[in-house]
Amino acid sequence: MQGSFPVEVVEAMSLRYGLRITLKDVLRSLTVLASAFKNVSFSFVRRGGNKVAHKLAGLSSKFEDLS
Repeated sequence: MQGSFPVEVVEAMSLRYGLRITLKDVLRSLTVLASAFKNVSFSFVRRGGNKVAHKLAGLSSKFEDLS
């Protein structure tokens, strides 16, 4: 992609690229982890249907890495 773009557009493009790389890494890690189990299933649950997990994910950002 050639041309001149506003800083905000370049930042958004960079963020999108970074998220795509991160998603690939997460999916690769999940595939490796899942291969260690005999039976594994994945399902999509909307945020509203899994409020406890959503709350825990939100709270986790408030704590430092404990490892």
